[in-house]
Amino acid sequence: MKYERLRELRLESGLTQAEVGEILGINQRTYSCYELGTHNLSAEILLTLADYYDVSIDYLLGRTSGKQMKYERVKELRKEAKKTQADMGAVLGMSQRAYGHYENGDRDMSPEVLIALADYYDVSIDYLLGRTSGKQMKYERVKELRLELKLTQAQVGEILGVNQRTYSQYELGVRSISVDHLVSLADYYKVTLDYLVGRTNER
Repeated sequence: MKYERLRELRLESGLTQAEVGEILGINQRTYSCYELGTHNLSAEILLTLADYYDVSIDYLLGRTSGKQMKYERVKELRKEAKKTQADMGAVLGMSQRAYGHYENGDRDMSPEVLIALADYYDVSIDYLLGRTSGKQMKYERVKELRLELKLTQAQVGEILGVNQRTYSQYELGVRSISVDHLVSLADYYKVTLDYLVGRTNER
């Protein structure tokens, strides 16, 4: 996958590849590979870049033309739970004002805040961000395919080089699966990536 928006946003910000690499804690050569699409971006790198450029992940990946992330679901879930912004700020260890900036879309949420809210409301991060309509985990197919082959979470974690706890968080949707791990799972199960993430019913 070629990440054209990475280059556009970098140039708009007047940054060199080396400077963006420094922000990400990687060298210029590795960052260049991301821009060229020869290396896949991890969820963490995507979130860091989206936070840095203050754009949505969908915009970063070229899936939308609007830069700003909206957190309408966050507000809906708070109201369903009959909580105030001050209550949720307390849950996250921040002021009501800081929390309000997130809800209003004035500030993008960090990965830690997204995970904390997904855990609190017991929903997937994709549901929280309005990317899916069902509150259930995004990675239902990952679990289905594992169970079809009668594998344990620990066994699949070993295939991916992660521990059982991390893999469990993938299935629960509280931790995003990196692009590399998605590709590994698709190869292992011999299915397409779109099938794996529930975008199509054709394997």
